[in-house]
Amino acid sequence: MRNEITLILKEIAELLELKGENHFKTRAYSNAAALISDDNIDIERHVREGTLREINGIGPALQEKLTQFVETGKMDYYEKLKAEIPQEMIDISKIKGVGAKKAKSLVEKHNVKSVDELEEMAKNGQLEALKGYGAKSAQLILESINENKQYENKFRLDKAYKAGKSILELLKNTGAVKKASSAGQLRRWLEVIDNIDFVVITEDLELLESELQKEFSITVNSDTITFNYDRIPITLHLADDDNFGVVSHNLSCSDEYLSVFKDVAKNTFTLKDDKIYDGDKQVSISSELELYEKLTMQYVEPENREDAQALQYAITSGLPKLIEESDMKGMLHCHSTWSDGLNSIEEMALESKRLGYSYFAICDHSKTAVYANGLSEERVLAQHREIDELNSRDLGIKILKGIESDILNDGSLDYDEEILKKFDLVVASVHSNFTMSKSDMTDRVIRAVMSPYTTILGHPTGRLLLKRKGYEIDQHAVIDAAAEYKTIIEINANPHRLDLDWRLIGYAKQKGVKIAINPDAHNLRGLQHVMYGIRMARKGWLTHNDVVNTYSYTKFRMNCLSK
Repeated sequence: MRNEITLILKEIAELLELKGENHFKTRAYSNAAALISDDNIDIERHVREGTLREINGIGPALQEKLTQFVETGKMDYYEKLKAEIPQEMIDISKIKGVGAKKAKSLVEKHNVKSVDELEEMAKNGQLEALKGYGAKSAQLILESINENKQYENKFRLDKAYKAGKSILELLKNTGAVKKASSAGQLRRWLEVIDNIDFVVITEDLELLESELQKEFSITVNSDTITFNYDRIPITLHLADDDNFGVVSHNLSCSDEYLSVFKDVAKNTFTLKDDKIYDGDKQVSISSELELYEKLTMQYVEPENREDAQALQYAITSGLPKLIEESDMKGMLHCHSTWSDGLNSIEEMALESKRLGYSYFAICDHSKTAVYANGLSEERVLAQHREIDELNSRDLGIKILKGIESDILNDGSLDYDEEILKKFDLVVASVHSNFTMSKSDMTDRVIRAVMSPYTTILGHPTGRLLLKRKGYEIDQHAVIDAAAEYKTIIEINANPHRLDLDWRLIGYAKQKGVKIAINPDAHNLRGLQHVMYGIRMARKGWLTHNDVVNTYSYTKFRMNCLSK
């Protein structure tokens, strides 16, 4: 029921925006959806126990609506909104370059009945002839429609990870599974996946099929069972004790990596149908680690089985020890109720302490981000007084005074020097005018990187996975500038972003650029998104020495807070 509730709340937010309701009312529903999803809140249980009112961020009006839905399966407010807003308006509003106001006009004034019809108008010139549009905006809308088609049947890592955990728990509870593990794209920690694989040893295939049929419509083949979970295609690959490691490994490699791996393995063994033979005798491989040991190779982690070059280092035991989540000491780039977060600075800091961190940087939005309740100069000073008071109480975690400062069109930050020099650190990010030319955007960001006040470049491409491509920018030139001006680059660990892209991390490391793995957290649960950033860092071959969050508080202050 949790997934259904979060989807409804997100849709209510979209419907309210289409109705022209104020931003704060709209955001209340989207924030509630994020809170329920991120914190895995069991709304059904809270309704049953009468404890909804104890959830910070869910007010009395929403409590009433959620209670009605849990008890009756319906939400009158949601049904009323849906009846008021045509579906085609909802679909059209989700296209980049359109939005709520233009979608309303296209449907009501120009009688556009579908996204397909809008696409045809963009192609034949009808759209650019309408007031408020032009050739450039029509082209942007056409590109957005094509982009959305590419996103169909794809899923973000966080959704896949949660689904994977649920499936593993379900398999465990069938009583028919001896051993099970995720594999494939999820095990390689790709930021976007289109299916989830599992390797399963079953002690009772009939029981397994029977238990799965209670939950899903399944298809059974000789060595697989397939079904859908929350729209994600799931494949269970049936294995045994002797080939579990081989099946799991071969599923969890890129095609390029697996091809070269098989060539290497052929020098020692014979490979046939996910089995390994020494002469005529099958070699039992119960784990991936055992497979590499049999081949006298260093173990290559699943997230690094992309580029076959990893095998060269594995053969010579030249693989580095990759960063672990336990290496992390500093929680950087987090938001609070001072801007658009759901928790206070103290709550965010104490949760970071509970998670094992020794210092925490609050980086609320700056004054240009009016939509996110960005901080004016006066509010910055007031927030600093609160941080001083919190630090005076010795909470067991140091709190740093940070800001996420908007990078303006000319590359400047959106405070004067007198304010900027009061911060311990500044995360500089682009939040507007994403349609600048590649050269102009590159110059804009490089100028921000050059600023003596910029500590960290935040989410370097502005991408939102499966929603918005990053802006056009020469990322190599930006990385080169970061190296020259000793600016840290962020891996934004929010699973909607995962930006810097892991494919560019190696280049940044080669240039000597230090990396910060930051959750961009807007609530307590968001702090745990660091785990996704760690996996991206590992895909980029980073060690703890490459990541500034692994520094002690003293080292971080000495090495990172001044250029």
